[in-house]
Amino acid sequence: MNNREKLIYETLPKLVMLGRNEHLDIGKLPAPFAYGVFERNWSAILSDWLLQDIFYLIKGFVFFERMKPENNFMSVPPIPEIFSFYALMSSQQESDLLADWVLGNTVNYLCPFGSQNFGAKSLVELSQIHRNRSEIKIELQKREAGIAQAAKERRAIAATRSLPKAIKRRDTLAVHALIKKGADPDFL
Repeated sequence: MNNREKLIYETLPKLVMLGRNEHLDIGKLPAPFAYGVFERNWSAILSDWLLQDIFYLIKGFVFFERMKPENNFMSVPPIPEIFSFYALMSSQQESDLLADWVLGNTVNYLCPFGSQNFGAKSLVELSQIHRNRSEIKIELQKREAGIAQAAKERRAIAATRSLPKAIKRRDTLAVHALIKKGADPDFL
């Protein structure tokens, strides 16, 4: 670890204490972007930590971000990466409970999973949002397919209407092009 990383690492116990007690005065912490020094490296940084301390570190980051608007991690919060490591080390039930808590308390739209939480306040609500979004997407795809099919049918009808003229002109290229557009030669 370089000196900058050591300085940031030394603040992590304060965040653990904050995670244990949201109202604890832990003094000044670095700006949110400073924790980016551990981006994509949190699992190595926390590999020798107790699971309970990782749990409270996640809660501490949630409380830290809620303390002041300038504490917002925006699109690079450390919580998703730390949560992912926590989920690997804990039981499904423990990680679900923490995810539920994070959703209920976070102000960051990417927590706890690193993907859009849509403002859901629980796993049940997030699951319902995903289900609704999937249903809407399926409906849109059906509607778009229907619109495309209707357009194809309109082109075929127009091609079928133009086919007799092309045949009368003995324009084989036009006949082939109209059939390719869906003209029905049996309609004649």
